[in-house]
Amino acid sequence: MDPLEIYIADVPFDDNAGEKWRPALIMTPGPDETGILKITSQYGDKSPEIQALYYPIKEWQAAGLTKPSYIDTHKIYQVPTSVLASRQPIGRLQTLDAVGLSQLVRDNARAKKYA
Repeated sequence: MDPLEIYIADVPFDDNAGEKWRPALIMTPGPDETGILKITSQYGDKSPEIQALYYPIKEWQAAGLTKPSYIDTHKIYQVPTSVLASRQPIGRLQTLDAVGLSQLVRDNARAKKYA
């Protein structure tokens, strides 16, 4: 398992009311837990503040996704590595999107610092 690979993972909801199997971007693989960002196709119904935290994946088909999708950068979730390791990746984030994601995270961190 490598950073920028995409797996289907059991991602918890923010309100602790369960979880959902969804695409997830591997950020920090570890022996016990792996840091992931969730991937969603839901965007239009989000507030502008939330939308600002979503990176639109430009090369979503090349990344192994079945529909236009967004990376939610508001939180890195920790999931058991053993659950992910028992699965195969569905794809990998392409270079164009890896650079774009990095830029969005930097821009949002900079904006937060000066807010």
